[in-house]
Amino acid sequence: FPVFVISAYADILDSWHWRNPAPFSDTMQSICFGDGKFVAVGSGGVIHTSSDGQLWDDGQRPVLFTLNKVIYANGQFVAVGNGGTVVTSTNGLNWSPQASGTTNDLLSLAFGNGLYVAAGTGGHLVHSTNGTSWSSASAGTEDLNWITFGNGIFVLPAPDIPTGSYGSMIVQVQVSADALTWTTEPIPAPVYWSYPHHLFQ
Repeated sequence: FPVFVISAYADILDSWHWRNPAPFSDTMQSICFGDGKFVAVGSGGVIHTSSDGQLWDDGQRPVLFTLNKVIYANGQFVAVGNGGTVVTSTNGLNWSPQASGTTNDLLSLAFGNGLYVAAGTGGHLVHSTNGTSWSSASAGTEDLNWITFGNGIFVLPAPDIPTGSYGSMIVQVQVSADALTWTTEPIPAPVYWSYPHHLFQ
């Protein structure tokens, strides 16, 4: 019987690299620095890395949902995004998707008091001590576009309160040490401020 051997050879068109526009065309949402490299995340779950901020890799997409925030804290990179997406990496190159327990979009992320806390739409929060096991919490029903940590407390936006005087508002934030119990605090504002007021991180 005749024997046929089929050989497969790699073609020069098998491997593609992004060339223009440089360094890439993705919409990037957040960037941080850690472990000797910059890590940028953005649309469609893309992640790019660079050691000097000038030369960037071709990127990878460990998930399909847009990533809104990335931080380096407690020895690892953690990124959060739409659809409750959470991904982690110890080196910025190899990423592992994690189960956040929510499908709400996660818009921002902070680390403090041994906790990663991600804030999202509809007042939804998820928190974790290690970046892999997450628990749900909430802080009202408004979208939480930012979160920060400092001086032992997490700080979130809170709904403003109309004063009934020429459209002026009382601007507020929410504060917590454990990301579970939140208290609302006003921010003093000039009497001539008028609606709308928004706090941005």
